[in-house]
Amino acid sequence: MLATSFASLTLPMADATESSIFCLEGQTSTGKTSALRTALSIMGPSGVKDIELADATADGLKDLAGSKFNHKLMAIDELGMYTTRQANPEQALHTLIQSLVSGRGRRRAKVYEADHGASANWSTIVVTTVGLGIGSSLLEQQTSVSEGVLARCFVIRIPAPDKGGIFDLVSGTSTSDLIDRLHKLL
Repeated sequence: MLATSFASLTLPMADATESSIFCLEGQTSTGKTSALRTALSIMGPSGVKDIELADATADGLKDLAGSKFNHKLMAIDELGMYTTRQANPEQALHTLIQSLVSGRGRRRAKVYEADHGASANWSTIVVTTVGLGIGSSLLEQQTSVSEGVLARCFVIRIPAPDKGGIFDLVSGTSTSDLIDRLHKLL
């Protein structure tokens, strides 16, 4: 996940106009949020309060992408929270992800923008956590997601806590011990 932070800083040099999203999918207590905090630490403060929560509206998240995270890592915890208020949660999540990776927000009325209705544009790398099955569902429902979005959306399945969680390749130490050590460093 550290690489996503460094890569986001190179977006202006690559003249990138769109974004990518990495979904860390898994059960609770597997280290997903700790991985977000670690990636965010490259940008500065990386406390739990420095990670965006997906309890905002789609327009709110897109506004954040354009105003706060252009050419930076955008870390969103629990993207599935966004879908809890939606009539069609799966379609709403697909639409949100398509909007985030497109790099272009909705044009605003003159009343809301000092620059008379200019649209928000951004290029970012989004790293988010999702509950088990949400990321997989996104990739399986390809009919409602464009091929361009699928090419820029990556689901990383995190092993269950009893399999080591995000630290599944580190042996000899429990996941919770590793997460506690990591939090002390952040």
